[in-house]
Amino acid sequence: MMTMKKIILLLVMIMAVGTVSAKKDRLYASFGTLNNANITSGNLSFTETTNANLVLFTFSSGELANYSTLHFKITKVSTTSQSGNLYRLQFRKGSTELKTTDNYTTEDLTLDLFSLGITLADVTDIRLLGPQYQMSVITLSVKDVYLEKATDNECMSIATTINSTSNKTAPFAWELGGNNPTIYARFGTSIEGTGTALFGSDYAGPTNGYYFDVTGYDYAIADLTAFTGGDVRYFNNDGSASGVITNATTYIAFSGTQHITTIKGGSNSSSKAITVNTIDFVKDFAAVSNTAFGIAASSASTIAYDRAFTVGRRSTVCLPFALTASEVTAAGTFYELTSVSNGTLRFTKVTETEAYKPYVFEAATTTPFANLTNKAITATPASYSTTVDGYTFQGTMAHLSLPSGVYGYNASTGEFSVTSGTDVTIDAFRAYITAPANARASLTAVFDNEPTDIETVNNEPLTMDQTYNLAGQRVGDNHRGIVIRNGRKILVR
Repeated sequence: MMTMKKIILLLVMIMAVGTVSAKKDRLYASFGTLNNANITSGNLSFTETTNANLVLFTFSSGELANYSTLHFKITKVSTTSQSGNLYRLQFRKGSTELKTTDNYTTEDLTLDLFSLGITLADVTDIRLLGPQYQMSVITLSVKDVYLEKATDNECMSIATTINSTSNKTAPFAWELGGNNPTIYARFGTSIEGTGTALFGSDYAGPTNGYYFDVTGYDYAIADLTAFTGGDVRYFNNDGSASGVITNATTYIAFSGTQHITTIKGGSNSSSKAITVNTIDFVKDFAAVSNTAFGIAASSASTIAYDRAFTVGRRSTVCLPFALTASEVTAAGTFYELTSVSNGTLRFTKVTETEAYKPYVFEAATTTPFANLTNKAITATPASYSTTVDGYTFQGTMAHLSLPSGVYGYNASTGEFSVTSGTDVTIDAFRAYITAPANARASLTAVFDNEPTDIETVNNEPLTMDQTYNLAGQRVGDNHRGIVIRNGRKILVR
């Protein structure tokens, strides 16, 4: 068993700098599907109470786990409620209701998401419901309904930006239809008129022109600093509009697979001047998400991954992007599994890395992946592992439970240990080792043939029920403060 030094991951949110737009503190409501409710001039009317709702947020890959607080502010217009009840909030996983709150009477709500008692990574949408027994009419605005980032969750954010300097045939993967359309990229210049393309094909429909794939992206941020009226819409390849921009900066959430033909002036844009500076397509992925990471191919993307490492200590990584030689040098030392002989696993240093390939990693800085620019994202493959002579170094793209008999990295002991039982979990963007049935009871690992780096494999069962503080010291289960338990950082109050 490879004995490694103890590593405690301090999951500190590191705000991105420069052009990293993915690391926003807030995610604003997209105001999606309406069911038995109406919005007129900013006023939301619940016309019935049984099934009336408005979809505020949608999530595809456990993104709510990145957030800790929901802020919700309304202006009450009128209500038929005898008790002053105004609204409820519902959290769903697909068609399953996970939590519906009691009736709220406040017009300015700050909701602690952790108090809901549900697994936030499971939530696929948040809905606004009318009061349980009475109808109401309220006023709300996008800028007053938003989620605020948690400060202690590990997150990988990817922002793919299109602007006046973007190649119009990039950064997304384009799919070709039956005609030969013109591709537009009119950023930074004023356009007028309904249907004028800002970005994309001048034909709609899968058989009529090009359309680009934004599968896996969660939302888009449009910056319209010279907006003087009208609207801008995202059009799917079937001709339907997937979102509407009507103010200076709007967040449009995606749901599931999206193939977008064009972004253009909407039905209210006739004779209205619109200038779009940038549109960012964003994916926020929590390492504790049970849904596997997945994203469409893109280029010129910015990546902000806030996982914190202990300098000079080894851990495992499996990243959905490649690193150049200069980026590897800046980040630290990466080792790939290259051979297995007589019970010895040999890991060799690499000068560049590949996307979706697992490595043993020794960090040169605490947050080596917090600000990576101009990165290409490749479509997520079916598997992400390296197998040598029956030994598999398996990467992870989701939080999962490890089966018995594999070698997982144990943060509490600082080593790979064989798992026993079903209580051992591992987060996304890491790796573990599986050995063949005839593997030796005692294994060793060698890094670049350096004798000082020979480490014995520990075949003692891996258990994760101990509690440690951030200094790596064993503490009692009732110790207050931020602790590491079951391999994850939690706050004990």
